[in-house]
Formats: sequence, C-alpha cells, structure tokens
Amino acid sequence: MLRALVLQDSVPSIILWGPCGVGKTTLARIIAQTTKAQFKEMGATTHNVADLRKAFEDAKNLFQLARQRTIIFLDEIHRFTKAQQDIFLPFIEKGTITLIGATTENPSFRINNALLSRCRVLTLEKLSMEDGMDRMIRRAARIKWRDILEMAREEMTPVELDRYSTTIGKDEKSIDDWIDETIEPEAVKWLIDLSDGDGRSAINTLEIAIQALSTLILSDNVEQNYKQDVSPSKSTSSPGVLDKLISVKLTAEAVKNAFQKTHLQYDRQGDEHYNLISAMHKSVRGGDADAALYWLGRMLVAGEEPLYIARRLIRMASEDIGMADSSALPMAVATYQACQMIGMPECDVNLAHCVAYMARAKKSVDVYKAYGLIKQTVSEEFAYPVPIHLRNAPTTLMKDLGYGQEYKYNPSYPEGAKIDQEYLPKGLKKRKFLGEFPVMKLGEDGQWHL
Repeated sequence: MLRALVLQDSVPSIILWGPCGVGKTTLARIIAQTTKAQFKEMGATTHNVADLRKAFEDAKNLFQLARQRTIIFLDEIHRFTKAQQDIFLPFIEKGTITLIGATTENPSFRINNALLSRCRVLTLEKLSMEDGMDRMIRRAARIKWRDILEMAREEMTPVELDRYSTTIGKDEKSIDDWIDETIEPEAVKWLIDLSDGDGRSAINTLEIAIQALSTLILSDNVEQNYKQDVSPSKSTSSPGVLDKLISVKLTAEAVKNAFQKTHLQYDRQGDEHYNLISAMHKSVRGGDADAALYWLGRMLVAGEEPLYIARRLIRMASEDIGMADSSALPMAVATYQACQMIGMPECDVNLAHCVAYMARAKKSVDVYKAYGLIKQTVSEEFAYPVPIHLRNAPTTLMKDLGYGQEYKYNPSYPEGAKIDQEYLPKGLKKRKFLGEFPVMKLGEDGQWHL
C-alpha cells in the first residue's frame, strides 16, 4: 500500500512505529528521494517548536510560489509533549505539509489523539533473516572492506600489487566475491541474533569486528615495508599484507568479541527481562542493597524502560515493606514521577536512591498476605450480605426497612473507648485476616520450619 502511494507521489501523513534500528529514518529518506516533494529532516531532540514553525512557514511559501509540497520527517516525535504536538494539526489539515513521524514508543500513549486521527500508523517489526538482514550486513561489509583495501594497497610491495591485480582486485565482482568469502555464515547468524533485530547495532558491531581484523592485517608493516628493489624471494620470508588479506576470515568468535564492546545482551520481552527484575525484587526483599543496585544497573545499562522499574518499585513498597515503613510508598511514587519528568540518563540515580532505601528498610508482608486471604475468601465463600446497621439509608423506604439503625458513630464516643459493634458479616464473625499467616521458626535442629 505504502509503495503504491509513494510511486503515485501521494504520501499521506504517517507515524512510523517500531524499535530502534529497523529502518524508520531510512524509509523516510527513500520516500523523500522517490517523491517530488521537498524533504526536511528534523528531530525532536535537536529541534524545538520554533524550528517547526519556521519549517511550516517555509513550506507554505514554497507551495504558494512553486506548488510544491513539503514532507517533514520528525524523528523521536514522542519526545514532544501532546500539547506541543498540536502545532502540526492546522498545517496537516490544510495540506501545507505531510508529516512523517518516527517513534519507538506506543503511539496510542505518546501521540496526541487528534494528530493520530490525521495520520496512518505503520508498524515496523524487528529485522530478521527473512527481511534480508543478511544481505544488509554483507552490503555494509563491502563498503567497509573497500576502505580497508585502499589502505592495504598503500602498504603493499610492487610484487604484492601485481598479485592483487590478478586476484582480489581483478575487477569489482572479484572484490565483492572476496569480501563475501571473508564473512563466515555463522558470523552473519550471530550478528543477527545478538543484535536482536536492530540493524544499526548489527552494522556498528560489524564495523568494529572488521576494524579489528584490519588492524591485524596492517600491523607491523613498518618492519615489513618492502622497497622496490627487494627481491620476491626475500619478500616471502614473512607474510605480507596480501597474504594476510587472502587468509583473513570474519568468524562468529570475532563478532562475539566485538559485540561485548558495543552491546549488553538483553531482551526486554524475553526471559532475561523477567530474570533481572526478579533478581532485583528478591534482593530488595532480602535486604541486600548491593545486589539490588547491581541488578538495577544491569537493566538500565542494557536499555530497560525506567518507568517499568519504577512501577515495580511502587508494588514492592506495599508488598514487601508495607506498614513496617509506610514512607516507602510515597518514596516509590516520587521516584516514578522523577523518571517521568527527567527521563534517562538523569533518573538513574533516582531509581538507585529508591532501590537502596527500600532494600535497607524494615519489611512487613502483613498487608500483602492479608489481601491474599481476602481474595481467596471472596472467591471461595458465600457473598455475605452487608449487616443492616452498616447499610446506607438515603431514602425513607430504606430507613423504614431498618437500614443504618443501631449504628454507633465512633467519633461520638471517648477516644479509646471499646464499642460493641460488628463490622464483618455474621458468617465471618471473628475472622482475622491481618497478621494471620504462618511464620518460619528456627527449630532445635538448627533448621527453619513452619
């Protein structure tokens, strides 16, 4: 559908939604090159509302003078507040501009509803082998290797240059074939798997791995530089640049080593995501602040959404600390608000502050356990009626039926006075929920038992 609209030069305003490195910006640039419209590339991290107003005015003037439309590409559009996003509405409505917005966040939550109704949302998924990610990697390798081949040629002896012109450098196809042969299929597979569908990450890692190989190829050439009068027999006494080039291979191990320097493995939808948050939660519950901070760091450095962690901290404040330290809950809520207001990387210390505080705080699961018993009782037992003296009586009929009669208004009695009044239904009379759960005790054998 999009392809047909682009070829017809009738691209509507769209929001490109997808994770990092899946080609949102690249797709926008392809649209720009294919259509006849003027293309302006902007970013919410580097441009403000005033810049947008100027771009809109330029687009308006261009259309009036040359009848040429303008496509404005705004990267990270979710970084503009919903109020700021209102600026697009009149210009999209009048057809002054066509907006292409790119976001990694869910548009339903981060994009103005009025703007969403005027745009088509296109979802881009993580890249995979089926999407041609292997071809992208090999194409990037050809570009990188060609730069290195130019440097390598400057280090070659005349004899090596002659051999090069009849082997690797015979023609463009020979160069491409050689580059393809240097990359082992397993290395490509590792690049795709470790990058988790992020094309940018895969290419960056590939460049580092190839750069490391080039260092080995071009190293020690001060001692190995051959003068023009050096005989071929002497030049073969040690491997030269060309021999190193011919034997070089980009292996899976080289990819893994390069990846360790650029990317911490972490899948926000996979097992590791839940393993790390579970480890942090249990470390807080166990009172180990050092371990809790470590697991927090593992998640943040790997790119975890800080608000997800802050939400879990709010839950922990009531589940694990509870009434032992009631200030933990407002602390956790304040941390969530701090993450909302300043975001990463600044909010990392706010999260660390909260995690350390909660790990060192006294713990009580009384409320958590009590509410668990409440849910079990409600789901398994009879739905007992509200005692008549506790019922609301807003009408005369209800009062005549006895609703609210014999209710004792507690503030009318002296403070601390024991008032004989039941609040639970008769079927649950004297039932205790709070604090009524078994606790481990240390036995004479030195082991803990219920």
